[in-house]
Amino acid sequence: MPQSLASRSDSLALAAAMSRHPAAGARATLPPPGAGRVPGGAASFATVAALLTGAWRVNDPVAFATAMRAAPLVAGYPVVDLCACARQPTVGLDPLSAAVAGHLESAVAAAAARSGLTVRWVAGRGGRLLFVEAAARAAADAEGPEVLVLAHLVEPLDVAGPPPTDDSWVVVVVGDGRGGVAGIGRAPLPGAATGAGVRRAARCGGPAEFPAPVRLALGALRARLVAGARVAEGLGDAADSGPSEAVVLPFRPIR
Repeated sequence: MPQSLASRSDSLALAAAMSRHPAAGARATLPPPGAGRVPGGAASFATVAALLTGAWRVNDPVAFATAMRAAPLVAGYPVVDLCACARQPTVGLDPLSAAVAGHLESAVAAAAARSGLTVRWVAGRGGRLLFVEAAARAAADAEGPEVLVLAHLVEPLDVAGPPPTDDSWVVVVVGDGRGGVAGIGRAPLPGAATGAGVRRAARCGGPAEFPAPVRLALGALRARLVAGARVAEGLGDAADSGPSEAVVLPFRPIR
């Protein structure tokens, strides 16, 4: 973590800094540092993780999915569009906002390759599709800050026929190194193997010379998150799955 971020890692200040980023969805609703509390309070990383993997996700899955895809605030923190964040230059941002944006982007880009990232998942078939709900977490270590990754993934069970509709998404919560939250980001996570996935990835990436999915390693992150479920369904190689625990998240069965 940059020293400038570590030395100013008050959760309220970080949340306000994230809200000032052009890719944030809650710029108009968050006060500047010192001007009041972030809506919902400045929750710790552990509190946010418990909220996003607990009763809300189990008891109200539709509202939970809607919030993960579109809510401007999650647990009181502004949610940043990761693809827009990667496309937006930090020129013009104040130093703390620029440091937080860079911290979030680098943490997401490194997540897929982290040896300490343990994936938990539950999956169910629906027609010719495999639906996977995944969560992955890594503690702060030499490879990066504390992260929590949540995802909804739609995997085709065969390649025949028209490409399936892929509304896959990912949300990443990044720690600040002191038990707080530095930022929360989200992105569509379409599979590049489908026509719809290629089109959505292009929209996410913007100009060809600055492809956000490549820069953020979103394809590799999707592959890491879905590997265990694919292996269980006979669709992948066990060597690619990495540390994984199956069917341990408290989700309702997919029907």
